[in-house]
Amino acid sequence: MATPFDRTPFVLSPPAAPVERHGQVDLHLPAGDEPRSAVVLVHGAPLPPGASDPRDWLLYRGYGALLAEQGLVAAVVSYRVDELTGFPAAAEDVAAAVAQVRAGRDMPPVLAGIEAFTSAAAASGRSVRILDVPDGRHGFDALDHTDQSRDAVRAARDAVVALLRDA
Repeated sequence: MATPFDRTPFVLSPPAAPVERHGQVDLHLPAGDEPRSAVVLVHGAPLPPGASDPRDWLLYRGYGALLAEQGLVAAVVSYRVDELTGFPAAAEDVAAAVAQVRAGRDMPPVLAGIEAFTSAAAASGRSVRILDVPDGRHGFDALDHTDQSRDAVRAARDAVVALLRDA
């Protein structure tokens, strides 16, 4: 029997980071208690029937630890959409989670760098980097334990870190 996707290991093995659960948001925390930039990770939808909370998936725990290792707070958002008609409510859930991270309410000090991926890049005239994984497939970062997959995940991490540090 195949391993369920939510129990499939991440392609990298970063050291575990402390995780705090705040409502629908899990924070993966870097060492130290100075203010940090935050990266909000939002899973795709709809989830497969019977899937566990994505915050508990090895994939998102791996991404959280990977970003925390780089000195960033990784905020993994949980929302449930069982059908495509549920996207308006899901968008509201995600927006509320982003607002919670921005405000730092009930969380360690966080300097939110949420817009860095889109609006800041456009406003500053920076280019957007597209990472190609020619042999990849949906879920490559958990399903394809290859050098190509690991290199793509590291390149994405490095691009995010550089963007936030240069902002």
